[in-house]
Parts: sequence; structure tokens; C-alpha cells
Amino acid sequence: MCRELESGGFTPQQVDAVLAALIKVSRSYEQVNRETYATKSELMERMLNHKAEFATLRSELQLLEKADFKMLKTEYFNVDRRVEALVEAGKANSAKYNAQLQVSSE
Repeated sequence: MCRELESGGFTPQQVDAVLAALIKVSRSYEQVNRETYATKSELMERMLNHKAEFATLRSELQLLEKADFKMLKTEYFNVDRRVEALVEAGKANSAKYNAQLQVSSE
């Protein structure tokens, strides 16, 4: 490459400057490649880490689902008891009202 540049009219100083610049660009490109690309073993490690994280998230979601179901079940039973109490209170009030109507009509 030096001969080609010199035969093209480059001075030895220009040849040195061009080669230094090319070496700098090449090293910079290699560094960028090392920083952005991953090896197969790095990808496998990342994949295993992601699988472990997903497994953890899945088990946490299952725990939340169980807790939510338990909470909803408890709330359902509480509402059911309140409805039964209101029905009984309504029956008692209805019986009182019917009794009052019978007394007043006599």
C-alpha cells in the first residue's frame, strides 16, 4: 500500500499520515465491534439470565394471582353474609309492618 501511495505522488510523510489514520480508524472500528457485538457464550449467558428472570416473574405472578383469588373469595363471602343479613332484616321489617297493619286494621 505504501508503494501504491508513493507511486501515486504521495510523499513519505503523507504516506505515514495516511497509514496512521487508517490504523486509528481500524482500531476504533475493532473497539466498537468488541463493545457492540457479543460472543456466543455471552449470548447464552444472557439468555440463561433472561430465562431465570422470566421464571422468577412467572412465580411472582402466580403468587399474586393466588393472593388476588383469595382476597376476592374473602370479599365474596363478606358480601354474601351482608346480603343475607339484609335479606333477614328485610324479612323482619316486613313481618313488623304486616303485624302493624293487622293491628291497625282491627
